[in-house]
Amino acid sequence: MEKTNIDDLPEIPRITKAKFMERYEQVKDSENLAVNLFIHMPDDCVEIIFNPRGHNKVEYVDKTYDENLMHKGCEDIYIIDFEFLTDKLLEYGFDSALKVIQRGKRVARRGWNGKNMFIYLVPEGKYDPCTKAAAKYCANEDGKVPYGAYIAMKTVDGTVVPWLASQTDMLSRDWYTVYE
Repeated sequence: MEKTNIDDLPEIPRITKAKFMERYEQVKDSENLAVNLFIHMPDDCVEIIFNPRGHNKVEYVDKTYDENLMHKGCEDIYIIDFEFLTDKLLEYGFDSALKVIQRGKRVARRGWNGKNMFIYLVPEGKYDPCTKAAAKYCANEDGKVPYGAYIAMKTVDGTVVPWLASQTDMLSRDWYTVYE
């Protein structure tokens, strides 16, 4: 479970249990069903819960949450969003891929041609300069070069490079989490 401050999330229209169950009816025959739940907690944070046993989680939600997806035991706990993931690879869109890499996981696209390619988040940090220019113009008072967080890709040949999403990457729904 990861906690995210609710103020950092975009405004999301409230959903109902009817909408949740309607979407479940569309995917319930999937052999490999998982679910992501985005749950508002009493401390105004959002817990992102991934459950690979989606059918069991639906039963739990049905028993534990009311028609407005508020927890029956605490009105400050409620589901603000959800996403069902189907298929053996549990594919999803780029929006979910970003959430997955922010939790420290690796993701890839089935549509990529190269094998063993994936992307991941590199958190902000500092490194020892490896060029004279970096040492002279970029290093700070501690002699390190600071850098911001970025997305990196492990390529087919095993090298790691900074990565930018293409239009196709952002609009594709064939993203999956790399578990190997």
